[in-house]
Amino acid sequence: MFKTKAARMAASYLLVALFNFACFWFITDDAGKAFKGLLVAYFLFGGLATSVVAMNNWVEKGETNE
Repeated sequence: MFKTKAARMAASYLLVALFNFACFWFITDDAGKAFKGLLVAYFLFGGLATSVVAMNNWVEKGETNE
């Protein structure tokens, strides 16, 4: 069914997002709050990942104070 890697990755991201939404919904008992919590969590983790990649690139590049 999912023959390409891109299709498998998209399906896995969708399933993870659905699972996280279900967990938030179970905790809050409100679908609106669960969706907002999911968005906040994804924005936080997206910002963290962006920061880690940027710092990693900066460290690998090295400082040049010539």
